[in-house]
Amino acid sequence: MQPDAMRSNAHPHQSAYEICKANNSPRGNPLRTAGSTPRPTPRRPSRRAPGLPSALPTTSSSRIEDVASAHDAGRPAACTARAGDVRIPAVPRFFQFYTPHDDELTVSLLRCAHESGSTTSMQRTDTWQLGWRHVDVATSNRDLNRGSGADLGLSDPFFRARLRGKGIDPAEQPEKATAMWMDSIWHGRAWSWDKAVRARETRREISGGMVLPHQRNPAG
Repeated sequence: MQPDAMRSNAHPHQSAYEICKANNSPRGNPLRTAGSTPRPTPRRPSRRAPGLPSALPTTSSSRIEDVASAHDAGRPAACTARAGDVRIPAVPRFFQFYTPHDDELTVSLLRCAHESGSTTSMQRTDTWQLGWRHVDVATSNRDLNRGSGADLGLSDPFFRARLRGKGIDPAEQPEKATAMWMDSIWHGRAWSWDKAVRARETRREISGGMVLPHQRNPAG
């Protein structure tokens, strides 16, 4: 089913995706084909700010390792800075995680996040299909279709092996590589709560707990 927000009054029987595909829209929104360009500077600079917590999303424009390096660069300042007589403590690093369809990719991403200093993973369950939320339509949020926002996946060794198996070179075919990344996580292939539980148990085996956003108890 397509939400009403994904349909145009001029084309009531077509989804936004179908209309955009027919009109070669670069943004995925038939009503607003213009929009902000992909982020020119990735998520690293803000991570250098001392004492600043952050959450790295699955649709990141930076590699997990690069964000971790930026965090480490800012950490000495955070450890020595003081607010009056109160020491500013080190802050957590969150990994905002959408569960892939491939369990082996899930393990690879969670392990990489942990080894790069992620202290907590937040498992997201709000987007089973990209572009279905009203805010995504209103803001033309389709940068993934343009090869932007898949750096986290394109740097993952397991996923890169899958790309090689398909004969896809991310450097030469960024849009195909990004499309494969999207299909590995979203695009209408819903997963059950059993899969969410397996992801949580995998995270626990690697490092600790998994947090569902808006859930008070990190253990559950």
